Amino acid sequence: MRHFASLAFFALVTTPTLAQSPNSVWQYHRSIGETPLQTSLFLVRGVPETDDMQAQGHCNIGANWIYADLILAYDVSALNEGDAVEVEYIAGDYRMYHDATVIKQEEGTWGVQVAFPLDDPIWGVLSRSYSMTYQVPGGEVLTLDLTGSFAPVTAFAADCARIGDL
Repeated sequence: MRHFASLAFFALVTTPTLAQSPNSVWQYHRSIGETPLQTSLFLVRGVPETDDMQAQGHCNIGANWIYADLILAYDVSALNEGDAVEVEYIAGDYRMYHDATVIKQEEGTWGVQVAFPLDDPIWGVLSRSYSMTYQVPGGEVLTLDLTGSFAPVTAFAADCARIGDL
């Protein structure tokens, strides 16, 4: 079966304050629609039942390849919506730089967005590491707590890879 899928992975923050709540957890939510275009897959690192999130993933269909848009909470107050920036990720032996876009949404959701294919090593880092630091070079280094991420991240990535068959 031919798949025309794209995955949008968004990590969002609801305020420019970037401290992680001790109540934050990793969660995976999925709603299977009648067609792949009606299917919604979400991955969240945040406080349940609130809009307090450091990371959120959303899987979408729309292009001829599968990828993930990752938006991480970051203080982008000195930048403009849509600005191109670079983001550095570090976890253990993994160190990578990726081009990103500044995201500033109306309801205070601010961060940096990066597109990742599902075979990128970032998925192993997100599911198997204890934490990952990230930063826009010259900016603050932030830590994403990955405790409890294995099952939600693994399920999210696997379902996104086969979203056309769910």
